[in-house]
Amino acid sequence: MVRQIRKLPAESRFNISAEDIKNVIPEVAIADAVANKTKKKRSNNSGDGQVSKKAKEKRSNNSGDGQVSKKAKEKRSNNSGDGQVSKRKRIRTTIVTLIIIAILVGGGFIFTTFTPGGQAFSAALGISGTQLKDVFQKDTAEINIVKQALTGQYDFSQTWRSDTQKTKYEGKDVGVVLTNVRPIKDIISISPGETTDDIVIVGSLKIVSVPVTIRDAKDAKPNVTALVTSIFDNETEICATILQTKEYSNRFTCEHSGITHDILKGKTTVSKEVKVTLDYSFETLSGKTLYAIKNDEYSRLILDDIDILQHFEIKQRRSWQTTSPVGLGIGLSGESDTFPANSNDNTVAHFLGITIENKGSGTLTAIKSITLEVPTDLIYVKDGNDFSVKLKNNLRDCSSATNTCKYELKDLDVEPLEPGFKENVFFKFKFPEDKLEGKEFEELFLLADVEFYYTQDKFSSITIKER
Repeated sequence: MVRQIRKLPAESRFNISAEDIKNVIPEVAIADAVANKTKKKRSNNSGDGQVSKKAKEKRSNNSGDGQVSKKAKEKRSNNSGDGQVSKRKRIRTTIVTLIIIAILVGGGFIFTTFTPGGQAFSAALGISGTQLKDVFQKDTAEINIVKQALTGQYDFSQTWRSDTQKTKYEGKDVGVVLTNVRPIKDIISISPGETTDDIVIVGSLKIVSVPVTIRDAKDAKPNVTALVTSIFDNETEICATILQTKEYSNRFTCEHSGITHDILKGKTTVSKEVKVTLDYSFETLSGKTLYAIKNDEYSRLILDDIDILQHFEIKQRRSWQTTSPVGLGIGLSGESDTFPANSNDNTVAHFLGITIENKGSGTLTAIKSITLEVPTDLIYVKDGNDFSVKLKNNLRDCSSATNTCKYELKDLDVEPLEPGFKENVFFKFKFPEDKLEGKEFEELFLLADVEFYYTQDKFSSITIKER
């Protein structure tokens, strides 16, 4: 069942406050070339004296031995010089490489921690500057990204994609879970005139908030608030109050006053219900990828009944959302992920539907707000739009790092949604064809964030017998 929405002034659903990262050429000295010149020993003329054949042979042999010895010495000298140069090269190259890595890691850490662009980069990846520093020390690819960022060559809008954003939430077991609710004693015997000890109810509560939200800021406070109450014999007790937390896991105890024999009202056995109620605020995020196609090409493919995604060989990115009892669906009318860009021949605006559905076993008591973040190329159309432009310091809340803008819908007057019921709201927009810049299609990622209040009940019972 789908209902239309109305707007009311904002109000709290329960009285709990929720405030609050030259190609380096080492200078290696070039050693002087080892002199290859050798003095040739000239043969001395024997003068007038006759030299015997044996003496000539001896001198000839001695001269040959001398030349061999000189060559061996020269070779050893050359080898020794080359070895020293090679060793010096290796040492200096190692030192310079270590210095460069240290500069990149330190620069990357300073960049992602203290500069606006770096903070936007680390925020887009969903990790801190310190975490990025650890990554840079391990992965050359990330070092290259930091080098690009430091030189102004990195495009931060590359992080605004379905897969990049999804990695912030994958493997996160988020949610609010109430378990193991039971009385310490489920059978109580009582005699006339007797008052029993306190009735004690126990249970466990676990809270894990979503790690990153659209509203996250440097001074953002934890956003989950919860209240656990217990009702027994028309008596209500507060079991636990959890204010502004990101993670919580603990047992709770509810203590009710002891009972008297009058509770039997003339019977020998009665059964009394114990109801434990969990009221909490939470949020869920959902990501959706759309594809804008040139108007004429879109019309031709539709008329020829050709699958647009297959035609352009688009590897479709699946929608995703964080764990929550509230389902958050995003899609165009007709359940298509493609739409024609707006041109002079097509000025009709597009409607993006956002469906909030109670998929849990409790009651979705109220929708506090819906925030939608979209690429700046999507032009907001005010007329007939459920959303308004989100302002920050009286200016449009847009990010130059990711090239996105935020829109919001607040103060919804929605009846509580029981399991299976849903509400629809719409975002109206246009996409100018000149934004395609000669491309056949454009991939557009959208992120929605819904804040809501939810109530969940757990039941157990206590049997009371006459002693």
